[in-house]
Amino acid sequence: MCDEGEQEALLAAAQQLNARMREIRASGRIVGGERIAVMTSLNLIHELMQLRGDRSQAEQTLATRIKGLNTAIDLAMDRLDGPEKQDKPLAPRS
Repeated sequence: MCDEGEQEALLAAAQQLNARMREIRASGRIVGGERIAVMTSLNLIHELMQLRGDRSQAEQTLATRIKGLNTAIDLAMDRLDGPEKQDKPLAPRS
């Protein structure tokens, strides 16, 4: 039994799996339902792992860019505050 709203997603996943299995069967390189299912599973897991790696790398790049932007904003704010406030410690900005 599926939670409410999950049935459509599950059906879409089943259709995608079926389409992928048909592609492998049509290639003619692999014979047998179990072997086709295993190969399809391996292909899907490989794609998932690549996507997760790509996402992780994108998140790291974004975090680095955000940190750089925060530093640039802090420097700009320090310049706007002028020398009279340079002696006071700055409160961390969030």
